[in-house]
Amino acid sequence: PLALLTEALVPPDVTSKPALNSKGVKKVTGLVVDARGLKFTRALAPRLLDEAGATLYSGQVLTDEARKSMGPASYAADLENAQKNLRVGNKPLVVKAIRAEGSDLIISSEDVHKIAAENDTYLSEGRVIIVANDSSKKEKQR
Repeated sequence: PLALLTEALVPPDVTSKPALNSKGVKKVTGLVVDARGLKFTRALAPRLLDEAGATLYSGQVLTDEARKSMGPASYAADLENAQKNLRVGNKPLVVKAIRAEGSDLIISSEDVHKIAAENDTYLSEGRVIIVANDSSKKEKQR
């Protein structure tokens, strides 16, 4: 069911595929995006953008296998658990989202350079976790 839903929402499209850096040894195993404190809409296919609005990551970069098995990203309630999650492996890169626009998260220029400086083909495997405050739990506790 996830594979069909993901394929329907994130069909393969090579024309708008963000470029990945496949050079060098894979030193980073995944990406953790810290979006705590930002109000954004959770989505099945979130995008990461740079400050100029260019797409750094979207479901379009996923391999067919990742599209069917993992999907573009998952969400975590806290940073510590996100960093230990098998989805991002044992050496994830952690970046901070600086703002949100709907379900899009904007990453600082400094963090964009950190992502692009290393072999980031882990992105094509959907090895992305977004850390978000769970406001629905807070509302229920009040």
